Amino acid sequence: MNLTLLVLKDNRPVLLPTWKCKYHRELKRYSVPDDVVDDRLGVPNDENFENPYREVHTLYGVVFKKYNLVTSVSLQENIMFLFGKNPVSGCDAFFVFRLQKNLLDGILQYGLELDNHMILGSGIINKRDISYEKYTRDLFEFVKTRMAMISFSRQSTRTHMLNFFNDRGELFDTMYQNTVVCDTKINSITNDKYDIIRFD
Repeated sequence: MNLTLLVLKDNRPVLLPTWKCKYHRELKRYSVPDDVVDDRLGVPNDENFENPYREVHTLYGVVFKKYNLVTSVSLQENIMFLFGKNPVSGCDAFFVFRLQKNLLDGILQYGLELDNHMILGSGIINKRDISYEKYTRDLFEFVKTRMAMISFSRQSTRTHMLNFFNDRGELFDTMYQNTVVCDTKINSITNDKYDIIRFD
């Protein structure tokens, strides 16, 4: 993995392959060779308190080279934990987001545009004396309550087996986590009922 976090003009973060990203020190911004993408790139705005992506903008330019993934056969999405460093400031950082199960290979090759629905947490790593695996377990405890998921299962309240993998595909932890129903909705077109669930 080698992805750089940049921002779009609409303030949304985007992860792009690092080899495509060129930093212009005098302008304090990045560009990419693809004109269509380059025209959409913006500059970070972490001082605007109305910007819903303000927290993520502090990670502008961070190059992510490590990741861990939390998966479950009973859930529709994975949770991706990225770890990297800002080559300009030298700060270590993390970025956590939900990811559809079939998108991992595409992200590694092409990158990904994100929105608030996907983002679970981000920040600067102050202590680097613990492993990425331990950091992932600790971060999971922090972000799990931010995840609301759709469940079409008849048994929405259940225990899910979560598997933690590193970027080499090695399983480093398994956790059992209960979910609870926090809301029930009805599809206005099909009239089907579905639950919104959260980790307990």
